[in-house]
Amino acid sequence: MYSVKFANVNTGYAAGSAIFNQSGVFTGGVYKTTNAGVNWSVMNIPTFSFAYEIELIDANNIFITCDTSTIIRTTNGGNSWTRLTTPSVSSEMFSWNLSFINSSTGWISTPKSSASQKTFQTTNSGNTWTVVNVLQGFSRIKFIDNQNGKAANNTGFFITTNGGINWTITIQDSLLSDFTFLN
Repeated sequence: MYSVKFANVNTGYAAGSAIFNQSGVFTGGVYKTTNAGVNWSVMNIPTFSFAYEIELIDANNIFITCDTSTIIRTTNGGNSWTRLTTPSVSSEMFSWNLSFINSSTGWISTPKSSASQKTFQTTNSGNTWTVVNVLQGFSRIKFIDNQNGKAANNTGFFITTNGGINWTITIQDSLLSDFTFLN
């Protein structure tokens, strides 16, 4: 498992390795529980990829990154999934890093050095993406509102106060790759 998130005490989602589903089809590994993790069911998602990062807006609205530069989305608790069109930035396969502040507004980024454009924003649930920064890509990105965000990559920890257009490094550390805020 790469990521596990709960929308409430009973409903949770997990992202992990690609598996063979109940129909014998190789699919990305996304699982759902409705009984606090006692039982998990495999979700039928539109990709053959590993699933990595879960961005859980609520029990119905979920975004998940996959390893083929793919992001999938559900608006009905996983009953159906849509594969989003993401910007083409590299011929290499990679996983986007993402942060959504609601079901419409979010950011995606990649730390890949081969990607010429690094951080993008959507205001329409991932239907279209706009470049907001071409100088920094991040291995972890988190916005708390539409202006203020935090991010990390292999050069350090960054903050933005203008929606991701400009980033200021606050900690220089080549080993930093992840962070968590408790509130």
